Amino acid sequence: MRHYLIYSQSDQQTLRDPRAERAYDAVAVPGTVAAYFPEATASFILATRRPYFIDVKTPLFQGPLVQPRPSHIALANTLSPTVAAALVAGGALGSAVYTEDVIHDLLRRTVEFQTTYHEQASAFRDKLAKYARLLAEARGEQPLAEPHAGLLAPEMILAPYFCARAIANDPWLDVDRRIWAAAAAREDSTRIVPVVALDSEEPSSLEDILSLLPDGLSRRVIFWLTGFDERSEPRQRLSALWKVVRDHRNRYDLINLYGGYFSVMLQFAGLAGFSNGIGYSESRRWPELASSGAAPARYYVPLLHAFLSPGDAQLLVDQDPWFACPCDVCAAAQVAGRPAIVALSYHDLKKHFVLARQAEIDYVRNNSLDAVLEQLEDAIEHADALRRAVAARDPGAAVPSRFPVGHLAVWREAAADGAA
Repeated sequence: MRHYLIYSQSDQQTLRDPRAERAYDAVAVPGTVAAYFPEATASFILATRRPYFIDVKTPLFQGPLVQPRPSHIALANTLSPTVAAALVAGGALGSAVYTEDVIHDLLRRTVEFQTTYHEQASAFRDKLAKYARLLAEARGEQPLAEPHAGLLAPEMILAPYFCARAIANDPWLDVDRRIWAAAAAREDSTRIVPVVALDSEEPSSLEDILSLLPDGLSRRVIFWLTGFDERSEPRQRLSALWKVVRDHRNRYDLINLYGGYFSVMLQFAGLAGFSNGIGYSESRRWPELASSGAAPARYYVPLLHAFLSPGDAQLLVDQDPWFACPCDVCAAAQVAGRPAIVALSYHDLKKHFVLARQAEIDYVRNNSLDAVLEQLEDAIEHADALRRAVAARDPGAAVPSRFPVGHLAVWREAAADGAA
């Protein structure tokens, strides 16, 4: 299970922290950020000398994008002048834009953008040296004498991709299939990772699209079920995803582009990796892909596997210390023997999340599925006991409703279904 953190400019302080740096495997760099802030992004990512890949985010160029942001235009200019011209001209980018010539040019430029990403460091040595120095200071090390040498290429090279909505007669699935065919015909086809993006209510449709992938591409396959929020999905759709991952584990190394703790549990089904933002972006909808923003200040409660406001999280652990987090950030915030969640800074909240997510991954990796499901049951029982205690003290109190546990029972049942 590889854990990818989705990079944003505001995350540099967190990613530079030695405690957080040890708590993830690699970074997912949004193509918009890489294209719009080329020197700053590349300098930071390359200076860390950690594995990374670039999410090329081509669904931005699918359908209406009436007011494209400068970062969208920058990415379009990088990947396809034809698409960039259509984007600037306004209106909808229909599937008809993607002729065979446009697809081959888009594929060539997209692959080249990724494969040569680390080679651009020679053009901004001073900025790279600056980031390398800041990183060395955070680690308590001496800066490298030649920070521009030995830089890593992306660990995956993604094909362009678009969101399909149906298996039959979907023009965007046809575009995807023509991209995959063009990629499979290249000499370097085995290193090109196809991305299956599905805007559907039925995760089982993922299986149908996987069957359409041609031979010759990378064994790694990234999938994105758009709008698939693990905490609000019904049992049937969660168990359907579990079964798809389980049934294809011997053919593909499947990576979920956006996921949370249920994706962590999917290690048992054979999921090879997943990505999330630092405190946000555990799910994304395709039509809203163009929207972005900083993560709100909120606290991740590891045993609930959910976010609460710092105030609600403080109230929860004050009433039941079983929910307290033992990570370094939370341990350092103890006041008079009690967790001081409300005193955590914005960056402390981010570092806490990174450490808590890694602890979740380690727990699942080192325990049986039965033990993981038992921990979910323990959380439900603690929350129910807290609810009863508060109700007994104050029958009119509504506080317990702010501690979500319903998703835990659904996850437990879906995992049991999938494992059966």
